[in-house]
Amino acid sequence: MARTKWLAAAVTTIAFALAPAAHAGQIKITIHNNSPVGGLNLSPLWVTFGNGSFDVFNAGSLATPGLEPLAESGNPSGLASRLAATDPGAVTGLIPVPGASGLAQIEPGESGSIILDINPTTNRFFNFAAMVVPSNDAFTSLDNALALFDSAGHFLGNKTLTLTGNDIWDAGTEVDQLFGSAFVVGQNAALGDTENLAVGLHPGFGTFDGQLEPNGHTFNAADADVAKRGGFTFASITISEVPEPASWTLMLAATMLSGFAVSRRRRRNGSQDAQAA
Repeated sequence: MARTKWLAAAVTTIAFALAPAAHAGQIKITIHNNSPVGGLNLSPLWVTFGNGSFDVFNAGSLATPGLEPLAESGNPSGLASRLAATDPGAVTGLIPVPGASGLAQIEPGESGSIILDINPTTNRFFNFAAMVVPSNDAFTSLDNALALFDSAGHFLGNKTLTLTGNDIWDAGTEVDQLFGSAFVVGQNAALGDTENLAVGLHPGFGTFDGQLEPNGHTFNAADADVAKRGGFTFASITISEVPEPASWTLMLAATMLSGFAVSRRRRRNGSQDAQAA
């Protein structure tokens, strides 16, 4: 009994010591579109891990360089270039969408994930960006990057971000209207009218009610009621360590205890054989 207690304590100590060092730098990000069919779609989610010096946007100010192509067509390359210049050590990724149509959208009910290797001390802050469609220049992102690690590189815990109407922004780069809108059948996104307003909360998607989307669905503005703000949820993002520490510890404990049990059984059988002889 004493040996079993000692082993259990040893497993806990070893797992606690080794798990963070082995896995703290590998993070899984999952995006899920919670909208009903006919609701909002998202462009593939661009995710970033950096030192906190990079902002996707600043509410109340004109769109930052690179934001316009993301907000108007879902293209994150401009933001990625600015991030590389601002924070050369940053890590980025674009979440693929298994089973998505060729329209490169995260459609209602769909999910996608990515696993990235990061440096917990230099890539402490998380952000993301995606176009919200159908629209002219709607997007979702965080006004301020989210700290996932403390200054010593310790993970602050798994998180789930619930995206609401307060997380849908208007880039202020193109007039909100049917003409020139993206992902609407019969419209040409390259022909929108230029606007020069500050980034602010999106006013709503009523303009697109009843419009046919390229995925074959008819858009229902009632399912995208941003006027409810915090009471309207359209997506969620989950951020977690890989593997999760509890699972890793239990796996290690099970392996070590199994080995101990086999060893003990062999010794017992050997003792019995010796006595029989």
